[in-house]
Amino acid sequence: MFDVRESGTFQEILEVGLAEGQAKGFAEGQARAERQTLRDTILRIGTRRFGTPSPETTERVVGINDIPQLNRLLDRLFETESWDEFCQK
Repeated sequence: MFDVRESGTFQEILEVGLAEGQAKGFAEGQARAERQTLRDTILRIGTRRFGTPSPETTERVVGINDIPQLNRLLDRLFETESWDEFCQK
């Protein structure tokens, strides 16, 4: 009886699928780490400039998942003078 798992073609497909899955997982992990680093940086610099943010401001920043938006917010820290002004846009 032939076991398809012993087929060379099956093994190749399995290896390709595994490699693709690992690459996707790695990319997702990198994006997750980048988002978290940006959030932490926004809150840290903002705290140094404006004082402790309100829980609502912290929740708002932590809830953002879009990396380009987080980068824009990081830049915005240097264009505003308070958490209130920062949150207006």
